[in-house]
Amino acid sequence: MQRQAGQPDHNVNLYVQGARGLLSMFVFVYHVIRSEVQTFDFVHSGPFAAGLHTLEYGVDLFFCISGFVIMGSLHRAPNAGVFLVDRAVRIYPVLWPAIAVSLTWGLLFRHRDFALHSLETVLWSIPANLLALPGFINMFLIHPVAWSLSYEVVFYTFCGIAWYLIGRMGWRRAAVLWVPVAVVLLVHYPRGLFFVSGVLVAGGLVRRFALTRFLAGYPIIMLVTMLATWGGIQAVTGSTHMVWTTMIDWAGDGRLPLAGVAVVAATLFMQGVVNGTGPLGWLLRRWPLVALGTISYSFYLWHVPGIALSRRLLVVLGLDQMAGQGSQVVLAAIALPVSLALAYGSWLVLETGFCPWLRRRVIGARPRAEAVAPAI
Repeated sequence: MQRQAGQPDHNVNLYVQGARGLLSMFVFVYHVIRSEVQTFDFVHSGPFAAGLHTLEYGVDLFFCISGFVIMGSLHRAPNAGVFLVDRAVRIYPVLWPAIAVSLTWGLLFRHRDFALHSLETVLWSIPANLLALPGFINMFLIHPVAWSLSYEVVFYTFCGIAWYLIGRMGWRRAAVLWVPVAVVLLVHYPRGLFFVSGVLVAGGLVRRFALTRFLAGYPIIMLVTMLATWGGIQAVTGSTHMVWTTMIDWAGDGRLPLAGVAVVAATLFMQGVVNGTGPLGWLLRRWPLVALGTISYSFYLWHVPGIALSRRLLVVLGLDQMAGQGSQVVLAAIALPVSLALAYGSWLVLETGFCPWLRRRVIGARPRAEAVAPAI
């Protein structure tokens, strides 16, 4: 019998599943406030606006979850090849339809970045976008949030290769090869540090020390600390997006210490989530967040076209003129059910239908649920 969205699965940590739902809602709200729709003044400027903009870093906390989940995936896969194929089957069949819709929408309406690039540039970028390379590589991005999937692809590829080398050469000899590569990647792509946070939690390192166990008991404080410090790095960086800065750039000012605090806070937050600690743990186990967490990968990809479609309806129907400064509230009220409907359809048809079928055809079996949980 097919499992329904939000139905408990004993192979899945419900706190982690609820965290996926919470973080995907963070990203949704962030894109609503970035929708260029009229809104209240306090959303544009001031402390509240600064706090809202840090919701963007829900993506980085998703990297923590991926780092945590990947350890179990590696243990369950029989070899590195099966692991990498499983990851590809997990990511690409859901990504490609979302890219097709974003490409069609962008070309029809010359939406945002599409208006700044020639048709030739856009068309040449399609193969790289289908492989989820933009983000890791600085080139035209068709789907605006798919940059994070390039980090996921690189992380999974690195894990698979490192695991293969360890199996062939042993830990010590393999470390001579993969540790320098890991350091170079993290220096040039510092947002990848949050994968390490998840790996440390999965490896039980945080639980070994009394101080870290104590601090992990306050995941809400750790969450606020991470968002504030990581947002501080972006504030110092200025108009350049953090994706295109490196630790070398951060070494000459206060951004490197802020990054250290942010990664430590994210690690402790992740441990608190896994433990289901305090009021946050109670919230994460609630059915709406667990259900949203179940479809969070599809929601992450489809909320962007959902918001774009809803924004178009808002303008065509004149609702933005009627709502005035409340236009973003109206946009959110329209975009959320639209995005949820698109995400649920994607989850039902692709994640629970086509992907398992393809996985059985390619590798002969479906890994347990935690191994194929949404990896944003």
